[in-house]
Amino acid sequence: MRIIFSTLIVFSMLCSQAQDTSSKKLHTHLPIKGDVGITLNISQIFSDFSINAPNDDVYEHFFIRKYTKNDLAWRFGIGFFTNNTSFIGLDSVSTAAVRTDSTLKNNKLYLSLGLEKHINTGSRLDPYFLASVSYGAIGKSSSNTVVELSDTTGTSSTNRIIETPGGSHFRISTGVGFNYFIAQKIALGAEYSLGYNYITTGGDFSKVVVQKSVSGTENIQRTTGTNQTQTSSFSFLGSGRLSLSYFF
Repeated sequence: MRIIFSTLIVFSMLCSQAQDTSSKKLHTHLPIKGDVGITLNISQIFSDFSINAPNDDVYEHFFIRKYTKNDLAWRFGIGFFTNNTSFIGLDSVSTAAVRTDSTLKNNKLYLSLGLEKHINTGSRLDPYFLASVSYGAIGKSSSNTVVELSDTTGTSSTNRIIETPGGSHFRISTGVGFNYFIAQKIALGAEYSLGYNYITTGGDFSKVVVQKSVSGTENIQRTTGTNQTQTSSFSFLGSGRLSLSYFF
């Protein structure tokens, strides 16, 4: 809690200092009261094509800014993640061939609402301070894995179907950022934020295992239960927040 209060105090002090710059003439490339902007989180879009494992950090793929004053803007962000992973593997154990066919599916949706206080530097550089609240809905995960064992006597298989519930992610944060206008109302930017996260995951899960022998006999085992976790943490989002914005 001390970190949240400290960042809020710093935010308030910097905003009051920013008022001293209001006498400077606003650069013609910068947005003004009434303008709307669309911002793409470039680094996040690119990272979704990487092979790294996904995480539950709240992020926006894009957000919309609305300027209510020359130096004040509200913003609404949205992000989404869809995972549909398939794996097929071939191996051998002694004289038997082993085939593994596996799929994993899950989805996530993130929404955020924030307020930005901009500092008029009289140039193309547009620094700002922000406060935001984010919410993430983590969808349930389902996996289906089939392992087939084939030899001279025939083929046996084991099919495992697992479904686990999702959860939610709440984040409140403060931070700083800047836009640099490379042309009129077109800007490249970066953003850094410190936030408090509260994540809940889990609930009722199910696991079904279907074993089929060479002769065709099936043995089905079902397992159900409840497993829920809650975690809280502070996190810093920085280098992965590069953006491209257009205002109109």
